[in-house]
Amino acid sequence: MSGKQKVRLMAETILRDTEDATFMRHAGYGELETDGEHFVLSYIQNQDGDQIQIHLSGTKEGIRMERKGEASGTLVFEPGKTIKSLYYLPFGEIEMQIRTEGIVCHLDDKDGFVELVYESGMAGEERNKATYRCKWKH
Repeated sequence: MSGKQKVRLMAETILRDTEDATFMRHAGYGELETDGEHFVLSYIQNQDGDQIQIHLSGTKEGIRMERKGEASGTLVFEPGKTIKSLYYLPFGEIEMQIRTEGIVCHLDDKDGFVELVYESGMAGEERNKATYRCKWKH
């Protein structure tokens, strides 16, 4: 399979800190583009009244998630690495640190699946554990 295709998808993020867990879920449609080795999955997610454009891309090295909305930024996930990036918020920018514990990625002619298990932290704060899952069907 290569080229662009419309897909149905379900995405969820689970953020856990020491006291609580937050669940964010999204179901809808997106667009998948692939060349056999790499993929880009794009969709729009509503979160707290804000429409966020999500672009999830996969390569042999890892996964890259670009978020564009009221809060924007690019997060890079590579197993076993801690990667810093800037996150742009209405009141200014902050530094994010993502430590990727694991990535599971599957893609074939009928469907696909990505799972990211990671820790995230901002500007020296305590890190939260998180899991992002997205599955799609053509």
